[in-house]
Amino acid sequence: MNETERDFLMVMRRKKKISQRTLAQALGISQTLVSFIENGTREVDKNYIDQYKKYILEK
Repeated sequence: MNETERDFLMVMRRKKKISQRTLAQALGISQTLVSFIENGTREVDKNYIDQYKKYILEK
């Protein structure tokens, strides 16, 4: 995922007032993994990224 996509997801999450913790709980992943996705700190399985996108866009 490129930086623009990561920024978009983070902005959308914040705009909808969803915390990383809340998102992580809804997806069944750790808050740390949400942070990795948003910051591009590590390679993350595409499945987690797809779940993140789906959750954020449907809320």
